[in-house]
Amino acid sequence: MGMFDTIMIDRSYECVKCKNMITSTQTKAFDKTLDEYKTKDCVDHAEDIRIIKEELFCDKCHEFQPDPVYLVVNRGILTGIADSLQQARALLDDLNNEKLILWYHDLYRRYIDQKNDTHKHRRFLYDLREWWGEQLYKETNKDKLFFLFYSHHFKGAISPIESVERFLTDTKMRRTLNQLWEEGHEELLIYHPEQIEPKAEEWFADVYQDDMNERCHLNWTWSVTSKKLHESDDEANEESLDWSIIVDEPYSEKAICDAVLKWLRDRNFNFKVKMISVEDSRRTGMLKGLEEQLENLKKEECISHEELMEELELLDLETKADQIDHLKNKSKVFYYKGFHGSLVPCVETGMLLGKIEDINEIIPYEGKTVSECENKFREAVSKLIPKPVISEP
Repeated sequence: MGMFDTIMIDRSYECVKCKNMITSTQTKAFDKTLDEYKTKDCVDHAEDIRIIKEELFCDKCHEFQPDPVYLVVNRGILTGIADSLQQARALLDDLNNEKLILWYHDLYRRYIDQKNDTHKHRRFLYDLREWWGEQLYKETNKDKLFFLFYSHHFKGAISPIESVERFLTDTKMRRTLNQLWEEGHEELLIYHPEQIEPKAEEWFADVYQDDMNERCHLNWTWSVTSKKLHESDDEANEESLDWSIIVDEPYSEKAICDAVLKWLRDRNFNFKVKMISVEDSRRTGMLKGLEEQLENLKKEECISHEELMEELELLDLETKADQIDHLKNKSKVFYYKGFHGSLVPCVETGMLLGKIEDINEIIPYEGKTVSECENKFREAVSKLIPKPVISEP
């Protein structure tokens, strides 16, 4: 099949067979490096001007669609995706120099962002090697290790993997905040599920922001802790986490909003912050997971204690019956009132086991001696045979 590049389509197409929404197509027309492109991305050299016909494929029902799409490339930029060749030619002719210059401006800005990201990741990997490879984490005074720019991702971490997870989470949070700002979000709605007394001196709150939780796959967005509670916890390492905030004041919604606002300002984000109730939120992250678990528990069928004990007793009988059937040299050694009974030794328990044979019901018995087992066999047979009904004169 070979290597493909993925093209993200501006709008979704509905599969003619299963009605699944198709949001991308694949092509071999470019460098075939498994890259993902969207409109206004640079996909080829600046002299490249062409129209590429591609088929749509549904990942759900694995069917190709009857109508193709047309990828329009002008000066190496993917300028659009059209439904017909006529529309594709119109898009090709529509791109003027002014629009092209603006697009190259955006491309250059994204190039600088990617270059900065590359430098950031390279610097982090260098610090990671220094911290764990040179065993700097064993230093008694880690505060002197100021030359490690990303040391806050290492302090308190128990392994290199945890350090990497911290770095990636922090990077994703910053990138998402930039995306929200570019999309026109000027105010972040936050909330927390904890019930905290007003003006409490020792308090803690997991603060949720739905857009951040959903886009970054977070359990919660920030953890805000009072300084008094933090100092009373001998094992606290939360100050080393970028999304953990220490507050030196009693609890109030304003204290949390101010803390989150300062966190954003320190990272050059100009959002406003507003506290909302849990009821007015979308309930994301861990809160959503807990609610889904509770809902699933409500849907599950419950049985009474008596029914549970009956099922356990039946399971015990079936287990004993299987054990008897699988033991070697099983023989019918007892006979009473038309019924046969088996007897086998159990090495694990040191007991003799048996059951009434050739009946549909499982009726086992056990004992330490043959005589004890025979007596229990006879008792079981007697209970199995119904007593005669004596009519009164």
